[in-house]
Amino acid sequence: MILSSKTYKLLVRLFQTLPRKRKRSLFKLIPLAALTGLVDVIVVGIVSRLFTTFIGQANKPPLPFQEFIPEDPKTKVLSLVIIYISMNWLASFSKLFLRGAQERLRVAIWQDLSELAQRKLLLQPYEFFLNKKKSDLSSKVLLNISRVSEFLVKPILQIASGLFVISFICVAVLFIAKSIALYLIISLLIFYIFISLFVTPFIRFASRQRIRLEKQTNNVLTESMRTIIDVHLTGSEPYFEKKYILAGKTSSL
Repeated sequence: MILSSKTYKLLVRLFQTLPRKRKRSLFKLIPLAALTGLVDVIVVGIVSRLFTTFIGQANKPPLPFQEFIPEDPKTKVLSLVIIYISMNWLASFSKLFLRGAQERLRVAIWQDLSELAQRKLLLQPYEFFLNKKKSDLSSKVLLNISRVSEFLVKPILQIASGLFVISFICVAVLFIAKSIALYLIISLLIFYIFISLFVTPFIRFASRQRIRLEKQTNNVLTESMRTIIDVHLTGSEPYFEKKYILAGKTSSL
């Protein structure tokens, strides 16, 4: 089912299109994402340890640095609070650094796709440009590249990085709650797949309509700006205003 998915095929084509330098940058995000996920798991573990300390329960399972925490209750709580604050700061900085690396990679992929699109357009025969409007062609290319960068590359980078966080937390929960957590995780996964299969077609349709709307409105604006002198001389402002409104209504149907 995954191999026949349109999204999977598009992702494979996108990955094959990227240069080797960009692929190496993509793999370099994995250690940073893993570190972020590990820090989040440690933060969750410290929070659970704080609760068990307050209610006086046994410290099970033990933390990796449990032997360095004093046994005195007050000192123990104070130490856990200090460790919790420190790990929260570390988690925040790691997430900010990861987000910055993702944005930098996304912009680089946008540049790669733009250069590829320009190269492909320049290699087209002269007759290709005679049969197409230049404004329509340029707006369509730029919109598609922007949408791929913003609504495909960026979410994929965030999902790939979030997988480490989810995986580490699931392992930690399974280690603590055993079979109950396993049933809960399987149920959540089944419901997520069901919702994705139901919602994805509507999201794709809405994305196509949005791209169509932006292309049509951009064409109207480009045409009115290119002939701005004629617009003022002939008083054609109402015509372009109605055309702009009609493009929005048509695309929203």
